[in-house]
Amino acid sequence: MKNVVLAALLLFVTTSTFAQPLPCTSFSGIPVPYISDPTLNNVGVAHTMQNGQPIIVMNPNVVGPLPDYVRQFWYAHECAHHALHPMQNSEVNADCYAIKAIRNIGIISNQQQISTLLNHISTLPGNIMTGHLPGPARAQNLYVCFATP
Repeated sequence: MKNVVLAALLLFVTTSTFAQPLPCTSFSGIPVPYISDPTLNNVGVAHTMQNGQPIIVMNPNVVGPLPDYVRQFWYAHECAHHALHPMQNSEVNADCYAIKAIRNIGIISNQQQISTLLNHISTLPGNIMTGHLPGPARAQNLYVCFATP
């Protein structure tokens, strides 16, 4: 019993220290909730439910261990899929939107953070079906986006 209480307390302390994602609003002005799904086979996805409600589903097992600014990048990336004009919604544009968003509000601000994020991104495989660039090209694109207003 003591172990169960200790484990529950540890889980609470661990999860409560994670920064909450920034609020997300769709292009049409609808607030977009984040939903946690540890069974998701991805870092996160942006969906629209049958009733038209946009949602973001994130895997806490994937984003949880990441540094806060990397986690916020992923939240902002998925938010971008709802926030961008539908004609501008692409993986490349979502990446650019995300890094600029976290830069503009000061979540990512120094070279070490940028290097860590880009190193993380550069290890990811690309996927021609989803429009994700191969990791090194994706990291280079993010670096260019970060450096432009």
